[in-house]
Amino acid sequence: MRATRRRPPEPEGPKDLRGRWLNFKQSFTGTLSALPRVVRLVWDASPAITITMFIATVLAGLMPAASAYTSKLLVNAVVDGLRIHDRHLADQLSFAVGPIHSPTFTVVGGIIWAIVQPSRLTLLHPYHQGFWWLVIEAPLLVVFAGVAFAVFVARPLVAELEGDDGAA
Repeated sequence: MRATRRRPPEPEGPKDLRGRWLNFKQSFTGTLSALPRVVRLVWDASPAITITMFIATVLAGLMPAASAYTSKLLVNAVVDGLRIHDRHLADQLSFAVGPIHSPTFTVVGGIIWAIVQPSRLTLLHPYHQGFWWLVIEAPLLVVFAGVAFAVFVARPLVAELEGDDGAA
């Protein structure tokens, strides 16, 4: 006797846009209505961990915005440098990045990142990873980049610009 193949069941759920929107709205309101109970349960388990996780989540959410802002500053600095060069304008030295006025901003950012997201530092829990896996970690690379910039770019640049100002 020959086995017959069955067709897979048709996926249930709405197929039109209005039905999908209503389905999404219903699931969203259901999740939102259960949220206070879930937060209360987590709070009762450990208020300190709940607050810590809230702060860590907010900071982790702000990281992409901070990265985008830093990229904007970098692109603007490059464009300004090209404009100064093309128009033969006087150069100006400014390391102002928001409220912090030195390259240590990058190093401090990397250290804060390591504190906020310690799971990114596999040095703290090296589950049989090799040397390069442990060394090449994003927060450590950020700290290294800040130190390298301060030592190899900022200091020689400032010394050169101060030497040019003295000669002029």
